[in-house]
Amino acid sequence: MQLLALGGESQRNQEWIHAVGDEFKPLFDKVVVQDYAHWASGEPRIDIGRELDVAARAARSLDNYVIFAKSAGSVLSLKGIAEGRLRPRACLFAGLPLGMIRRLETDGWWQFSMPVIIVQNTDDPVSPFREVEAYLRARLQAKSCKLIELPGDTHHYADTQKLKTLLSGLL
Repeated sequence: MQLLALGGESQRNQEWIHAVGDEFKPLFDKVVVQDYAHWASGEPRIDIGRELDVAARAARSLDNYVIFAKSAGSVLSLKGIAEGRLRPRACLFAGLPLGMIRRLETDGWWQFSMPVIIVQNTDDPVSPFREVEAYLRARLQAKSCKLIELPGDTHHYADTQKLKTLLSGLL
């Protein structure tokens, strides 16, 4: 099994997603961590289309892969899965950014044929758990998706051991 790891939009996610990739390495034969172009260029925003192209190319070189993604990386993954460009065996998403999701046309993105776990901190300042729960309740059409509330009041998902446990349960 292999892992495609996609971080959040902010530059500070670059170091974090690489550390998470290292933490998850014992679970996988191969771990691919994607670095976003805007991290190198200094642009403030992710280009979802461009980064989806990069992720889709990376995924073509992987067999039996799962996706771990945080925030904007989750949006990128959801779009790729909905378009059939990403075909993971399972996904673990942390910190869905509802503001970004609402700005995009995502209504067809919530049908999954693979197991998906979404973790959200109780008081995540980007999107609190209760808001994510209400949003997904109205849209989620997949019985294979599980939403899990984690304690916390940040958009940082620092409990990598908990994430690793959840991810290993998907394998």
